[in-house]
Amino acid sequence: GTGVRIGGAAAGSGAPSFINYVTLANSDTTTIDRIISPAIQFNTFVSQSPQTVDPDLLTLGGVPTARALVRFPWPVRLRDSATLVRATLQLIPSSPVVGLGDDTAFVIARPVIADFGGKSPAVTDLTFTTSVPVLPGASDTVSLEVRRQLTSWQGTRPVPPALTLQLSPEVSSFTRVLF
Repeated sequence: GTGVRIGGAAAGSGAPSFINYVTLANSDTTTIDRIISPAIQFNTFVSQSPQTVDPDLLTLGGVPTARALVRFPWPVRLRDSATLVRATLQLIPSSPVVGLGDDTAFVIARPVIADFGGKSPAVTDLTFTTSVPVLPGASDTVSLEVRRQLTSWQGTRPVPPALTLQLSPEVSSFTRVLF
């Protein structure tokens, strides 16, 4: 795959800024450094061939999917009286990871606060977040230790038995994974 990133955030503003370096023929012999900062006229992305999404696979990254919600059948006996020692979520890629060679992405698993389908808000507490790197071309099983997330499904006020999976950095990676 090929790709290019242009621009960055202006210091402190969070808005994108671009610096263009231009060479112009000039009869003047004095050297003047000029920074040309034009207004942004194109604020979107271009994809040569839109990806088709297989409904039987979990897709992380790419367009149009960035996240996946995975619901689990969670029995009452585990909710009330079980002590969880270990829980590992294993995701098997259906094909090698697609992306650029130096573009490392991370698969992140977090429990949801409430189950609203695709709009479910995820827990923001980092103690309930697990991440593992995925590299382009890899086809090995991705294993995430999720015991801590599952403990949030227990107790008197449990969160729904579901995990949200996403790729990080979100929207700024060329990586796409199919599980």
